[in-house]
Amino acid sequence: MASAARKEDPFFGLVTRSLRDAVAAIVQDEQTYKIEGSVGRGNWAETPWVSVFDLNITDSATRGVYLVYLIREDGTRVYLSLNQGCTRVRKEVGRRYREVLAGLAREYLDLLPHDELADLITGPIELGEGRTDLTPGYESGNIAAVAYNRDAVPADTVLAADLHRMLTLYSVLADGLEPLGTSVGELPSLEELRQVRLHRRAEGRNSRAVKLAKAGHGYRCWVCDVDYVERLGKAGRRCVDAHHLVPFAELDERPKAIDPLTDFAIVCATCHRLLHAATPPLTVEAARVLMHGAA
Repeated sequence: MASAARKEDPFFGLVTRSLRDAVAAIVQDEQTYKIEGSVGRGNWAETPWVSVFDLNITDSATRGVYLVYLIREDGTRVYLSLNQGCTRVRKEVGRRYREVLAGLAREYLDLLPHDELADLITGPIELGEGRTDLTPGYESGNIAAVAYNRDAVPADTVLAADLHRMLTLYSVLADGLEPLGTSVGELPSLEELRQVRLHRRAEGRNSRAVKLAKAGHGYRCWVCDVDYVERLGKAGRRCVDAHHLVPFAELDERPKAIDPLTDFAIVCATCHRLLHAATPPLTVEAARVLMHGAA
């Protein structure tokens, strides 16, 4: 039977204060991230953790995607894992939760640059024998991870570099989820993830079609009516995006033929987020009504 977690125990302070504070000192962004350490509530957890939550995605280890240090119960290994909250998934799908988490992990991997994943652990990790549903959930929910063995812990500089690297991957993944309107507690389906990948590819920031769309339409946002080049000069070109007008829910495959002048709307970054605040995305006309009121 698990024993009660006592605050006076050195391990309690190590996880909930020392490690948490060390991670926070490296992250240095309290506005974007919440950092928390846990050894369990009441009793000692099988898998203690220190997590970094992007508050645009989640604020809890029970749901969403987050970055987490997972400590094996026997203390022999720690994983720095881009992982998923399993509690909500388990409540929604029951016994299939591990299968669903593994499937979502594969989908999330497709939103990440593959050349940055070669030396990381992708797929399930090994946390030892778990008695509760949480430890198997952490194992199946792993998207990408770095492992540290107790007898070969790298230097602090390496640990910090690994954390920065994983934070970058977390940021890329968060950007991939934002167009779905993913907020705390929401779980995108596999189909939604597939469709949003296609949509993001169509809006590729460096594509020739996007550049031609901006050149052809100019730099006035179709939603808020601000001309960013007129207001800011050349720097204003970086303030607008080309929004693909075909909703991603209607995409069956990557668009093969794109007309820069008919398939894109020019919108500023803020209004682009507004368009994607709903699933499927708002139309430009609907967003204009929200911005300016009905005509």
